[in-house]
Amino acid sequence: MPSRSALRDRALADFGAFVSLFWPIAEPAPCQITWHLRVLVSLLQELGEGKRRKVCICVPPRHSKSLLASVLWPAWLHARDPGLRIMAASHSIPLALDFGVRHREILRCPLFRSLFPWCAVKRGSDTKSKWETTMGGRRVSAGVGARVTGLGGSVMIIDDPHDLGDLDRARAREAVAAWYKGVWLNRRDDAKQSIELVIMQRSAVDDLVGQLADFGFEVLAIPALRRDECPPTDIAFDDPRADGESLVPARIPAEELLVLEREMGRHFAAVYQQNPRAALGSLFQREWFPPPPADYPAAVVERVRYWDKAATRPAEGRDPDWTAGALLARLDGTPRRFVIENIVRMRDTPFRTEARQQEVARLDAEIGDVRTVEEQEPGSSGVEAMHRRMEALAGHAFRADRKTGPKEERWNALSVQAEAGNVSMVEAGWNTPWLEEAEVAPDGAHDDQLDAVSGALAQLGRPTRIYL
Repeated sequence: MPSRSALRDRALADFGAFVSLFWPIAEPAPCQITWHLRVLVSLLQELGEGKRRKVCICVPPRHSKSLLASVLWPAWLHARDPGLRIMAASHSIPLALDFGVRHREILRCPLFRSLFPWCAVKRGSDTKSKWETTMGGRRVSAGVGARVTGLGGSVMIIDDPHDLGDLDRARAREAVAAWYKGVWLNRRDDAKQSIELVIMQRSAVDDLVGQLADFGFEVLAIPALRRDECPPTDIAFDDPRADGESLVPARIPAEELLVLEREMGRHFAAVYQQNPRAALGSLFQREWFPPPPADYPAAVVERVRYWDKAATRPAEGRDPDWTAGALLARLDGTPRRFVIENIVRMRDTPFRTEARQQEVARLDAEIGDVRTVEEQEPGSSGVEAMHRRMEALAGHAFRADRKTGPKEERWNALSVQAEAGNVSMVEAGWNTPWLEEAEVAPDGAHDDQLDAVSGALAQLGRPTRIYL
């Protein structure tokens, strides 16, 4: 049994030894240092010793990267230097606060206090968002996007800056990059000496890691599945896995990852393989919508008819939008699969349009349970229109959809699923106008069918499962 001084000296000098001692304090699950965690421990050791200054760690979800980098590593840094000022941010405030609280609890535990009595949490300063040590150090925790005015740090940690619910939202990624460049960079105590660490799984080519190449960051990227096509990584490591083997088979086996790949499409390459690829030149290609198997109706678990309404009648010299209604079915099984069963579109008077909608609803009811959903326009006029539609469709399941965000986000979600082979299309006369519209998006004159199909897909539930 090593003496207390020997244990202290080893834990201070070796981050891996510190992890073995304090893992049980931060995480109730047993400490299992797999090969990829040893890679992370070694890298964080170098970062803490100043051998590296700017590092991005890109590892799939649920592989303990945050436990190491946002909880145990800053606690180790405080044991070595209790005067260290640490700033940490995550995409949500609760997540950032959780990391900070777990870090603080390590400093408060009896083992830490007995080994490192010089590092203690200052009484009266220990709020969740900001607490201090008795030696002038501190940790500030904030959400990405916060102004953090008047605060600074010599160690800057960003953990999971992107909400993975925003995979199809380019504007959300742009906002994160703008916050880093306009706010976070200015919070460093010393632009040349401060240590910066970003921990995340990739989300897109233009995510934060994609934006940091011009800021001198080194990237460590470890994929969930070992394949011949490796993600680009500045920091080399030895991967002991066989081809096709998952990162931690006991946690997420390769078979489950292959299902996720089919379900997530090109998002899988980013989130799990750390190798995002840009969307193709066009959002949709004709061959992405093959016919479904003949027996698919037996596998249908739910159907939605989504209406995108036009407000203007056709007239000489005008080419107004169409009213389009798309019927989509979701099939049983994993990954989720969808069938475009029918698209109706029309340009007519409001009275005739509503009469046609009622007739379509009657025909849909003959198929089975079909939910009818219609986009609600903003303002009181939109509310009144929905009340009229509910009265007209009495006896049918109907709801209004108040969409938020750019419609391109829904298009991207549909594009991902179609490219992955999860969307098929019943062969019918409406196929040609639908495909012609989809193929030229977003540059076509009309996008009503696209709005209807993507709206129906959104109503059938987001078809992406991610282990978080």
